[in-house]
Amino acid sequence: MNQPTPESQGENPEQRRDRTIILSDSNEVIYTDFTGNDLQRLSAIAKLSGVQSLALLVENPHNYSLRRWSEKNQRFE
Repeated sequence: MNQPTPESQGENPEQRRDRTIILSDSNEVIYTDFTGNDLQRLSAIAKLSGVQSLALLVENPHNYSLRRWSEKNQRFE
């Protein structure tokens, strides 16, 4: 049985991609790819050696960027 694909129905698969939102313990948004840059997506959460906090590997159209947690600013930068 053939299932229709988004492409065959005239939909762009990028418009249906998974989105990510990360909340703090106090329910504040500390990362989201819902707003602003629709071409950005979270690829991985990493624990870097020698660093206490986590980092995010974010995929952009032409490259990847590493966003590290800033204790001072309480956000990924």
